[in-house]
Amino acid sequence: MRFPLLSLAMAAASLFLSACTPSTVSLDYLPNLAANLRGPAIFSVGEFADMRGMAPNHIGGIGLPGLVNLENVYLKVNVDQAVKNAMLHALAARQMLSSNRPKYVLSGEVLDLHCEMLKNPYASVRLKVNLTDTSTGRVVHSREYTGERQSVFYVHGSGDPVPILRNLTSRALQDAVDKAIDDASMRRVMRGDR
Repeated sequence: MRFPLLSLAMAAASLFLSACTPSTVSLDYLPNLAANLRGPAIFSVGEFADMRGMAPNHIGGIGLPGLVNLENVYLKVNVDQAVKNAMLHALAARQMLSSNRPKYVLSGEVLDLHCEMLKNPYASVRLKVNLTDTSTGRVVHSREYTGERQSVFYVHGSGDPVPILRNLTSRALQDAVDKAIDDASMRRVMRGDR
């Protein structure tokens, strides 16, 4: 009788210790994956407030349904900085980044940015992006943009899923950022067509 209880206690302790395992990743922006619709070099990037209600660099985890995460995934920088970096890379790729006095500032809120693997690896991003006219301080365009990626090709136990989650999260963030910068309605506002 004592042996099964001891085994159960050891399994629970092992699960608890596994729940504390962290992985740290960085996200990337790949300009060759974007449409790169060029525009005038009149933009800068402001702050993106993290509204997710999570630790500033925590983006998700790997676990089993109904149980604690077996492995937590963190960014090397805080989420607000990761989003700002992606915006800067996207504007630079389109040659839209101002070198001195920008006419507009892109800023906003990170409403969702997370990855998880319960059954399949999955990542989701939702950003609220504001376009502010620097001469008046007025927000002239505001909209939410999303990105979602999922992989059905990972088989549990076939290797480390963290690189897959990192890639899915990078692509989901890039999707949301590209949608924002290439948004036709924002481009009309930028041209003064409102």
